[in-house]
Amino acid sequence: MLTQRDFDRQFGDLLSRIQQQSTPFPNDSTAKREARKKRAKVDKFFFAATYFPHYITVKEQYRTCWKDPDGKYDWIDAGFAPFHRELFEIADLMKKFSIVAGFRESAKSTLLGKIDPIYKIVFEDRWFIPFVARTEDKAESKVVPLKIEFENNRRLISDFGELQGSVEWEFGAFITKTGRKVKGYGRDQVLTGEENSGHRPDHIIFDDVSANNAPDSPMLVQKYVDIIKGDDLKAVNFPRWSAIYLCNWTMKGTITDELMTGKNTGHFNKVIFRALIPNVPSPSGRRLDSSRRGLGEGKRIAKACRDHGFPDNLMSAWEYRFPTLELLQEQKDDPDTFDTERMMRPRSRKDQVFKDEWFKYHRLRDLDLSKYVKVSFVDPSSTEPGDAKAVITVGIGLIDDGKNKRLHIPLLKADVQQSDVDWMLDTSYDHVSRFKSNPLGVADNSYKDFIKREYLRYMAKNHRPLPFWPVNQVGNKHARIARLAPYIKMGLITFDPDDPDQDIVIRQLKAEPSPGSLSAGGIGDDGSDALEGAVDLAEKFQGGAGRFEYESVSSQQSKFGGGTW
Repeated sequence: MLTQRDFDRQFGDLLSRIQQQSTPFPNDSTAKREARKKRAKVDKFFFAATYFPHYITVKEQYRTCWKDPDGKYDWIDAGFAPFHRELFEIADLMKKFSIVAGFRESAKSTLLGKIDPIYKIVFEDRWFIPFVARTEDKAESKVVPLKIEFENNRRLISDFGELQGSVEWEFGAFITKTGRKVKGYGRDQVLTGEENSGHRPDHIIFDDVSANNAPDSPMLVQKYVDIIKGDDLKAVNFPRWSAIYLCNWTMKGTITDELMTGKNTGHFNKVIFRALIPNVPSPSGRRLDSSRRGLGEGKRIAKACRDHGFPDNLMSAWEYRFPTLELLQEQKDDPDTFDTERMMRPRSRKDQVFKDEWFKYHRLRDLDLSKYVKVSFVDPSSTEPGDAKAVITVGIGLIDDGKNKRLHIPLLKADVQQSDVDWMLDTSYDHVSRFKSNPLGVADNSYKDFIKREYLRYMAKNHRPLPFWPVNQVGNKHARIARLAPYIKMGLITFDPDDPDQDIVIRQLKAEPSPGSLSAGGIGDDGSDALEGAVDLAEKFQGGAGRFEYESVSSQQSKFGGGTW
């Protein structure tokens, strides 16, 4: 809960600006109020410029647009960006989850996190608007500005009446006199079961859910993505709902990045607003004006760019606030930061060993497996049933890419699961049986005696021999995994997008060098460690170690410490 000191620090300036700028309309009348409301309902730009002068800065001649609700106004000339119209359109998409990634100060939070929800409330278009952020306090800070508007904005009060309710009117949640509710939720607080007088959430606003300066661990990223996709988006009023996720897409591996690029997200409406956009000639050779106001502006900007020594094929997405020449100079001064912050091209973590763009893919059904030697590897992890275990099978062979033959190590199958030893042994048998892989490598470590005992019990019960081959893994685990980096970068090791657990392996690789343990909220490294073991064994096998033959059960038992067992 906000204290008075917190309130004054965060919202004192906003309150002062509202009181100074959103003053009552002079010489008002019922007819004038109704005319303003009529225009505002069909024109959100008019609504924004009329009732929120403390947020919206427009040219002088547009500041009193409320005097003539029937007037014709060029809102791009007034100072809005061309893409702001699209923002408002996105906010009204029904039964659609929209991810809006926009450069900083693009006004996405002002328009979609403040003005648009107020529009939906005063025109009684929604019943229940939850705000979801990293923490409940952060979400509360998104709700308070709306509450302040209803308390202090004399223009809103003049035209739409006193909407301050008496049932619930708190910092982080309020219900208007008309029964419309707004409430803030931390990302750990799911929306399942939340209602407002029988109305489920019908317009969810996710804002500041992911912190780019303190990214979550891969395990937490997956947790919160699952909450958003499940507990939140499935808690809506199904016949009529909308949801928007406001973000800066600047870093890979975050919640935002997973929603933009992860599996099963293709049905989301993903929109990216970049500070610089193409300024291209029309078929006639004249410059197209991206503001959609005709021709001429683009041509003028192109000439100014040439005069100042800049390329003439780019222009600002919001010329009024971010002049093209200033953006191009900013880009020249610090291209890396500009590319990330202004152009929404996410970067990998600086310490990330395996860069996102390195990963290349195949499909198992397209491979001729007869051209590959198959090798499997087991990471038994620990003796506890809840600990993760991994079984990996890779192929290794030479393929013809049309120019020459090159090495190819496709990951054929991955199984990574928190399960017991019987699952691991069953899965190992499935890999060996399906791919005819031989050998089946296992780390010759402190778990060897345990695996030996469990394997003998399993074999006696199921009569399934396995070509286990103990491998002495040398060196630090993360250093061993890191040696795969050039293989992946050069496309020698590829992955199958149709195999769900390969996604876990990729996530673990991307999390290096700090994947974190599962018990500590990390994503673990069992899959990536098993992949390294499989690749190492496959290289040795292909390099001339010969074919490992199945041995009799008695022979395997007797040679447990020195070879196949």
